[in-house]
Amino acid sequence: MTIMLLAMPALAQKPAQQPTTAPLAMLAALPPGLAGFERGSTTDYAVMARDPRLGASVSYRSTRGVLATVYLYDGGQRQIGGSNTAALVDMQLRAGLNDIARIHAAPQMRILAQRPASHAGLRCILLDIGADDGPLTESAICLGTIGALFLKLRVTAPPAAAGALEAGLPPFAKGLVVRLR
Repeated sequence: MTIMLLAMPALAQKPAQQPTTAPLAMLAALPPGLAGFERGSTTDYAVMARDPRLGASVSYRSTRGVLATVYLYDGGQRQIGGSNTAALVDMQLRAGLNDIARIHAAPQMRILAQRPASHAGLRCILLDIGADDGPLTESAICLGTIGALFLKLRVTAPPAAAGALEAGLPPFAKGLVVRLR
């Protein structure tokens, strides 16, 4: 009886949160080739920054030079998958767009146009980045959820690859979501 009383607090504890290795393990299970994109390096932000909320990413590159980076993380949000998920995704999408705007906040490069889109259940914003008199870079940021994690997809095509983003993003996003679910 004494042993059971001593064990009760341990039994009453909440189940462990999702292991910090989950994003990294999920990304590691993705194939070396996906919809014409070849797998590149993986980054474990949770270990690098000693912050499990940051998750991990893996990069892919197409033969036309389109770079796609896949991020899985929870951002410290434990309500992912609940009734507030759409608002959380919207918040993450706006934060990602603000990050892109800050990166390209120089006179020679900035966001010239943006338009909403949807690919494989992910909410996306398609972007034209460039200078008023220079070549455009097509880019996109897409967000959704996979289980209790945010799935962010950042895709950028080089200026010389007009139409490559529009051609590559839909099949890549679809293949990615199918493999992660």
